[in-house]
Amino acid sequence: MEYSTGNTEEFDLPKFQEEFSTALTHAAAYLYTRVRADEVRYCVWDGQNDDGRKHTADIGHAPFPWEGCADTRVRFVDDCVNENVDIVMNALKRSSMQVTPLGDSSELPEATLHTKILDWMINNKMNEEWDRSWEMLFQWANTYGAACMAVYWRRETDLETVTVTMQDVLMVAQQDQNLQDILSKVMGQEEPTDEDWKVLDAIFQVYFPGEKTKKSVNDLRRKGFFEYEREYLRTNRPTIMPLRILEDIFFPINTYAIQEARWVVRRDILSIPEVRDRARLEKWDDDFTEKLIETKGHSVLATTYYNTWRTRITQNVFIDDVYGMIEVFYAYSKEVDEAGKRRMYETVFHPTITKSENNEGYGKREIFAYDHGKFPFVEFPRERLTRSLLESRGIPELMGHIQNEIKVQRDSRVDRTSIGTLPPLKVPLGRGRMQVQMGPATQIPVGPSGDVGWLEPPPMDNTTLEIEKSLILDTKSYLGQYNDQLDPNKIIMRQQRMVDKSFVGVKEVGTQIYQLLQQYLDDDTFAKITKQLGLSIHAGREAIQGEFDLSMAFDVRDLNMEYLKSKLEAIMTLVAPNDTAGNLDRAYLTRYATTAIDPTLAREAIKPSGQVTQQEIEDEKNNLAQIASGIEPPMIPQGQNYQLRLQVIQNTLQTSPSLQREISSDPDKQKLLQNRIKFLTFQIQQQQNANIGRVGTSPIQGL
Repeated sequence: MEYSTGNTEEFDLPKFQEEFSTALTHAAAYLYTRVRADEVRYCVWDGQNDDGRKHTADIGHAPFPWEGCADTRVRFVDDCVNENVDIVMNALKRSSMQVTPLGDSSELPEATLHTKILDWMINNKMNEEWDRSWEMLFQWANTYGAACMAVYWRRETDLETVTVTMQDVLMVAQQDQNLQDILSKVMGQEEPTDEDWKVLDAIFQVYFPGEKTKKSVNDLRRKGFFEYEREYLRTNRPTIMPLRILEDIFFPINTYAIQEARWVVRRDILSIPEVRDRARLEKWDDDFTEKLIETKGHSVLATTYYNTWRTRITQNVFIDDVYGMIEVFYAYSKEVDEAGKRRMYETVFHPTITKSENNEGYGKREIFAYDHGKFPFVEFPRERLTRSLLESRGIPELMGHIQNEIKVQRDSRVDRTSIGTLPPLKVPLGRGRMQVQMGPATQIPVGPSGDVGWLEPPPMDNTTLEIEKSLILDTKSYLGQYNDQLDPNKIIMRQQRMVDKSFVGVKEVGTQIYQLLQQYLDDDTFAKITKQLGLSIHAGREAIQGEFDLSMAFDVRDLNMEYLKSKLEAIMTLVAPNDTAGNLDRAYLTRYATTAIDPTLAREAIKPSGQVTQQEIEDEKNNLAQIASGIEPPMIPQGQNYQLRLQVIQNTLQTSPSLQREISSDPDKQKLLQNRIKFLTFQIQQQQNANIGRVGTSPIQGL
């Protein structure tokens, strides 16, 4: 499956560009189906008028059955696509990813911390991007049959103005004797030599990169400070990007799975500042960068795809993605050298830039840096019927003819209403031959004995409504979408299959994000989020590729609130009371129930079980301190771990003789303590009595 280049040090760029162009040419048929899918979904065809009627001036010939007849836009396919997207997006919102160890249970605490980091990254740093990207991807997958998601570590820089005072410079000089010596000379009475300025400039570039040294020193003398622009890393995190096949991402047309492809190419569209910023961060060749900028506004896809690669908004309006922008291509290739060694390379190129005296024809070429060893892409086919990803069918391709049939029925009813509102008029026949024209308000000549009167339209029956209803029902059954006349078990089965298939890709995207965090996340951020100093998420290549896994699942029946309520009630009334071995994880059950009901509330309200326990311990210690001060703490009759709180009181008094003496020396404080213990003991008994009411007795030995 590798792309063989012979010697990997001598990359054959023209050969690769030729193979890339061949893949574009072979995909012409696929691009036609994609354009057709857009026309079906957005109800776009030639000759449309804003009034929803057919006119000779628009279509170039007399319309059938008459001028101004109905030309309705039926949004049936659009509705089907949106319903599928709604189901998957709701399932995604109500599910969560869990990092799980592949080894023994001793790794569970570490996995819990890693889950917290992953959740923080997705739901905080990537929140807006996460929702937007998934909606676009599922829209494209259902419309065109397949789409891909890219997963990268994103780095972007920006500039900030920094003010440096004389005190700041002196503090740095205290740590650098060379700076102190040369600074005292330059700032002194004697005129510094050119060599002095060179030495100071070299030192300044270390602490204040890019700043002009003479100007800075003069500002320090005159104003006591200087300002300079400092570059900083504004964005440094994982990022995801939905990609349209054969527009944003390219691969051989016989590709079955992205990770098995010989090569994959990603197309980015950048502005000139973005090109220069990326060239600097990724260390592109300078000559290549300048040649790339010269291609601004020109697309290499247009010569192959013509108008099919552009985004069509209406029958007349197109959006040109590369207007004032620049295309750049990233190639990821699995290569084998003459010694049989396999590598994955990343090459930045442009199909129109070739090798020259000053450049090899590409901006950068190096072994791909990600330790997970995979292409940074995940495919999302809507279906799997054949080997090629391109043969996965979208809903417009499957249901376009159904939408047309529904349109015929609706046009018929609109025309029937029009002719019924203002039927043709029968008038006496005049001399000469006359052509009969049907339509609302037309005149039909009759014999001399005929009177003026309305033509009786044919009776309206329910056949057209039944036909449309049958077409919709067949489609909903095929797609597994909601309809009260369909078997609910079949709907659940189809929807669960769709969600499970989608979550296979979502899980892989989450896995790649987690693997990038293991490789690139800094320890300070890890400690800040987990509140665990001295720990790190960093791992080596072997650990990244196989030490932890990601689990993710969702039951589509949970989208039905009545079903969810009955399921949770069954667990609490049937399962939980009979959990004699204590196998039921009640903390997980609480998190699951809250997430299913309201995911946003769950993220804000549910705390890790260890954090909740520690909070109750600290709270009860604070209650003891209040008692020692003569203040009675509040008695909360529910929602607390009373057994734990009673144990905290006993342990604290045993380990703190001074606190015990303080309370025992004062009768009022003793009463407060006894009343607190009485309250906690009573609450424990109430919980036990509730359990006795369910099982009919209590253990004799208190076990």
